[in-house]
Amino acid sequence: MEVTLVRHHWLPLKRRSISGSVTWLSTDGMTVVSPGQLPVGARVNLTISAAEHELKNIPAQIVRAEPGAQGSRYSLRFHKQRLLQHDGDITLRLLGYLASQNMYSG
Repeated sequence: MEVTLVRHHWLPLKRRSISGSVTWLSTDGMTVVSPGQLPVGARVNLTISAAEHELKNIPAQIVRAEPGAQGSRYSLRFHKQRLLQHDGDITLRLLGYLASQNMYSG
């Protein structure tokens, strides 16, 4: 499963996008490995691309970053309140479905 992270920033030059691979997924957050560089605390919008589904504009925040041999491993926490305000619990249910189908949740 692939993901694209687009960083929020008030200064357009600081906005950037990185791509990576999902290594863990739940309805609370996800872990991503990416060669890109983003700081801890950055607010991002995610696009998750799976074989049959694509979820767009999922708000999240980077809560941890660990450098590694294949790029950085980012832990992200979803902003559930903004998701619930935007579309009820539909996106959260789809995230749960993707996690169960791909056995990423632990």
